[in-house]
Amino acid sequence: MLQQLMDKIVEIAEIEFRPPSESELTMLKSLNLPEEYYHHFAHFNASDDIEVGDTRIWSIPGIISESFELVPGRELLKHGLVVFASN
Repeated sequence: MLQQLMDKIVEIAEIEFRPPSESELTMLKSLNLPEEYYHHFAHFNASDDIEVGDTRIWSIPGIISESFELVPGRELLKHGLVVFASN
């Protein structure tokens, strides 16, 4: 079912999924997220941020930027929360 959802996102948003680089995985692991999160990005790492309608789903660099540099992400990270999408 996840594969079907991701195929639909590719079709609508006109993006590609690619394996993450080692540096992207290292950055992602610095967030101390559950293992399922890493597994998802190992298979469905977007080549760029995904925009569907008014929603933007961040790629790994976007997640890192949102979580360490921008509000509300940098404040939420202190509580174990990560920004992975916005509108």
